[in-house]
Amino acid sequence: PEDHDARTRELLRAALRLGLAGAALCLLVLVAGVVLRPGRRRRGAGDEDGVPAEDLEADRLEAALLAVDESTPRGRVVAEYLRLQRALERTRSHRRPHQTPLEHARAVTRRRAEALEPFQGLHRVLYRLVYGGEPVDGEQAEAAARSCRRLRRLLG
Repeated sequence: PEDHDARTRELLRAALRLGLAGAALCLLVLVAGVVLRPGRRRRGAGDEDGVPAEDLEADRLEAALLAVDESTPRGRVVAEYLRLQRALERTRSHRRPHQTPLEHARAVTRRRAEALEPFQGLHRVLYRLVYGGEPVDGEQAEAAARSCRRLRRLLG
């Protein structure tokens, strides 16, 4: 009788542990399903009105393009780069907000190796201008514009 009671308690404990483990697994699966659900909108993915981040980025590109003074070499480089990004949006090859221009180029050239040379030409000028704060002359602006046009033909 005593062995029978001890065995019963042991079986009940094992069943309880198994039940708790099963409940924890179910909870884990449910949480993972909610977190990893396709198409889930995360906070900060758009503005308060529910506008997707891609639309906000397109609006920012348009506003920036309108504000650029293309009469200067610096303005011309920036305007050409913004036009390139606008053209690449149609093929979803545009730079994402979290990417640097170099990261964007690496992602694109993995799929299209022929885009490497024009990206390099563009980045020689763009990085000097944006990150180095150095002046850009008309010849450099024209080289960047040629690279942007070539990239639009290749990718856009």
